[in-house]
Amino acid sequence: MSEWDHLFLDDDHVLHEPDIFVIHFARLLQQQGLLTVLDWGCGAGRHVVYLARDGFEVTGMDRSPTAIKIAENWLKDEGLKAVLQIAEPDSIPAVLESYDAVISLFAIEHGTPEEIIRTLTEIHRVLVPGGFLMVTLSSGEDSMKISSEALDLGMYAPTSGPEQGIPHYLTSREDLDVFFNSYEMLELAHICSRLSVLNGEDRIDAHWEVIARKRQIEG
Repeated sequence: MSEWDHLFLDDDHVLHEPDIFVIHFARLLQQQGLLTVLDWGCGAGRHVVYLARDGFEVTGMDRSPTAIKIAENWLKDEGLKAVLQIAEPDSIPAVLESYDAVISLFAIEHGTPEEIIRTLTEIHRVLVPGGFLMVTLSSGEDSMKISSEALDLGMYAPTSGPEQGIPHYLTSREDLDVFFNSYEMLELAHICSRLSVLNGEDRIDAHWEVIARKRQIEG
């Protein structure tokens, strides 16, 4: 069983309510008349279910067979339809220009900068020209590094909790310019929130929220 499967055996890690950022993004897509959406790193399917309820044609992909199975059962219970697949981020099983939009919440950060770039290149490949991308990435202001093992420059693995041992890259503002150089950045926000007390210090959740558009070829 993979480390990703272990995550979804813990009910506390199975989220049910959609992220407010996804709700905002869905409204943007509806205003543009866009329909086909890929949720890369869909986990147990909270956003696949939300978007399917909202009338989108949704595909959910995740590394974890356990997560995909939970999502399948959830869709069945709700009488909803979506395509679900087990996949790796740098090899998305979809043909060129398959989707109007892609969302990925805290999923592509589990790799080196080079791996993140490869994933964003794959997402670029499967987006239609002018297609939209919504991504969240943990930032260097996050307190995760206080209770994590430093693996490499900018990379940390928590030493306890449900994501123990799973690498996270903490993205800087400068990284974003490199990661999204083939996209047009439409919205960028750095979100910081105080969660709890950790080792006598405030626990800060800090992340980037990005909405970007695949650049259209001029000609």
